[in-house]
Amino acid sequence: MKIGALGCCLIDYLYTENQYSHDRFRQLSSITAGDGGLIGGGLVFAEDLEKFAGSPFGKVFESLIDEKAATSSNLGGPAIISLIHVSQLLGSGHAYHFNGVVGDDDVAKSIRLHVEKTLVEACFITQEQEKSPTTYVLNDNRAANGKGERSFINVIGAANHFDTTHIDDGFYKKDIVVFGGTALVPNLHEQIDIALVKAKAANAMTIVGTIYDFKNQKKNPTGRWPFGKENGYSLTDLLVCDAQEALRMSGEEHLMSAASWLMESGVGAFIITHGPLEIIAWSSASSYFGANELAQFPVCTYVDDLIHADPSLRKDTTGCGDNFLGGVIASICMQREQQGSGELDLNDCIIWGGASGGFALMHHGGFYHEDVPGEKFRRLEPIVDAYRKQLTW
Repeated sequence: MKIGALGCCLIDYLYTENQYSHDRFRQLSSITAGDGGLIGGGLVFAEDLEKFAGSPFGKVFESLIDEKAATSSNLGGPAIISLIHVSQLLGSGHAYHFNGVVGDDDVAKSIRLHVEKTLVEACFITQEQEKSPTTYVLNDNRAANGKGERSFINVIGAANHFDTTHIDDGFYKKDIVVFGGTALVPNLHEQIDIALVKAKAANAMTIVGTIYDFKNQKKNPTGRWPFGKENGYSLTDLLVCDAQEALRMSGEEHLMSAASWLMESGVGAFIITHGPLEIIAWSSASSYFGANELAQFPVCTYVDDLIHADPSLRKDTTGCGDNFLGGVIASICMQREQQGSGELDLNDCIIWGGASGGFALMHHGGFYHEDVPGEKFRRLEPIVDAYRKQLTW
């Protein structure tokens, strides 16, 4: 199969020793929606945090952290990480293509080097005199009742200069086109409906994985986040988002109300993750998955049991959602390999997604660096098997 991905690709700088209960975090935490303060589980742009704090970003960041340097750095971004995860599970029998943008700095070199180690064929536009996109990830493993949480500060840089005009129409001629974290590529995000039209015209299955849309949250703190200039939902075969994003996209106050709204939006199917809480999923009769009533699924307890038995296995929550999306896509591809045409099994997508997101807890950042091809698949298999048994009991 041919899988293409558009959207977010960057370098994550990971800071793991944080406590959101500390005064330095509370003083910089968001008070009202879209004000530029830090958001637990959400994202803010560095320039907006500067304005919120009334101080240059460098000084603001120094006041937040104890560490002089990041605990680690890694390739990040929902589009590229999801696609790499798919390639690690499926191997060389498929084609993986990514289109994105970098600046003309050392970060761009790091991004390229990371991607070159994978099976993904990447086409990067270089934006002169711009910084490559980066995100500072502040993890607190004590948050969420010990399940862990992260807060993102994004330096958008070159990603401000990428839109649908930079994408050749031939790119859309794929079996699956994935849009991942396009809110961190704002001009592309505003035109996502244009790109979805092109993908559907090329008979591709369209999958959208969202990220916290701070730009639109800032514009309209109480209104729905837009999905392209026109309604992109009817052009989306599968939407994967977290609970906070579902609430803001729908404009609803309660998660099940948000799910009901999405059922009427025109989207073919959706999966809503909610951290350590239940996953919500649904699909319409006319979708690739056939009719699946709105249902809730527990997260994979096997990973929790492993970490409880050996707490040193817990690393951070960064990239859990990106790997979840990649697991869903990998399931779709494996199902197509096994059965050809016909309805896809949404439950199987949740199993591979949930297992993949859980496994990401056990390595730093979203990108798992394999020593040998197939290593990640072999490590993930027992988690998938355990989760499948859990959901069939």
